[in-house]
Amino acid sequence: MPRKPLDQAVYDELQTEIASYTADPALMEPERFVARQDAWRLIERRVMRRIEALMQNADKGERKHLRVIKRHGHAIRSAYDEANGQLYAAFRAHIGPALAPESVLAQWASYVEPVRREVWSDPPRYDHLDTFLDGVLQLDLAPRPQREPDMEMVHYQPTPARIVLDMVQRLDLGPHDVFYDLGSGLGRVTIAVALLSHAEVKGVEFEPVYTEWSRRHAHELGIQRTTFINADARDVRYDDGTVFFLYTPFKGKILQRVIDLLRYEARHRLIRICTYGPGTFDVMKEGGFRSVDDPEPTVNRVAILRVEEGAPPVTAP
Repeated sequence: MPRKPLDQAVYDELQTEIASYTADPALMEPERFVARQDAWRLIERRVMRRIEALMQNADKGERKHLRVIKRHGHAIRSAYDEANGQLYAAFRAHIGPALAPESVLAQWASYVEPVRREVWSDPPRYDHLDTFLDGVLQLDLAPRPQREPDMEMVHYQPTPARIVLDMVQRLDLGPHDVFYDLGSGLGRVTIAVALLSHAEVKGVEFEPVYTEWSRRHAHELGIQRTTFINADARDVRYDDGTVFFLYTPFKGKILQRVIDLLRYEARHRLIRICTYGPGTFDVMKEGGFRSVDDPEPTVNRVAILRVEEGAPPVTAP
């Protein structure tokens, strides 16, 4: 059966769809970030993916016409990227002592995509706020890891920014708090918590190039109250920490040893341990923990835990 050629109406429909986004100059205003991200998502679904599907069975002439429309789509993407870049640069320019955490929290909350129910997944679901944060931190330029990790260390997976935002709001961190991010990777959580709160924030990371990248980047951005420690989490002193965050950075004996260290600190002062993902159940299995604000902790949001009285005994580090 001969192949049916593409109808001119198909090209017209795709061109009309593209034109509807180029005709709205408001989308190029840097502060229209969410509207721009939503628009590109529609372009990808209604135009770019459809073009890819049509090209599978198109002849040479049809592919030529489809490529022209596709180039228009890429031009829109480039224009959106430029507007986003202006927004990221403006935010970076405002980072400093005068930037109030409350204003950062309000701005970032406006970038979170609403969902009916938060559900953890692997890989995690990322949204507009992650795009914004990665753009501000220029994570597309981040280095590759070079050190071979221990078998019980888990591959680096960024925590969704909305999860961090929710955690910071629930923790109500103050200037007296010292927040540790165990397995800090490229410093995403460490820097975010520093911007969203008045706490001192420390990242502990086994990979040297990640630590150096985070340290240099925080300095260049002018982000204060941050420290990055290149070390095995089992070898760090935590005697100043009040809050500890773990997004399943390690398991097995490493996790057991780190939990013992945190239990030891809990014997001297009140601390909170924040876990996200499957690691929450791994920590709970160690025994001696209770949730601060959720009677049934799940993998879907950060569990904020305290060490219970009568928890398993620990030895000094």
